[in-house]
Amino acid sequence: MTADQSNPEGERDLPVLDAHHDDGARSDGAACGVACGLSPAGLRERKALIDRLLAQATTAPAPVSGGVQARFGHNAAIAQELRALIALEAECCAFLSITVTRQDDLVVLDITGPPDAQSLIDALFTP
Repeated sequence: MTADQSNPEGERDLPVLDAHHDDGARSDGAACGVACGLSPAGLRERKALIDRLLAQATTAPAPVSGGVQARFGHNAAIAQELRALIALEAECCAFLSITVTRQDDLVVLDITGPPDAQSLIDALFTP
């Protein structure tokens, strides 16, 4: 969805970026620019999933170099849900780097990408 399309639910518009990231490639071998491959309805559904997961974070997503980071209490179920999100995002946004790691008693989600992806990262991964 582009910023100029109407949004009947009153949700925040999510940007679609057209810049090409040189090393981007989808799993099917096609070139991948810095743009989400989801339909507008799919993008709204994905944002709802991300928001539901981020609501369980112990800290709000915070800026890190090239993206954002959210921290969750150590919980096997949330770690599994975050890993499932990584698999989903790999299909539509292969230009993003999303990792889940354990640091002491926390599960840490890092989402980073190229400079042209920062507004998309902010729109998707900040409440």
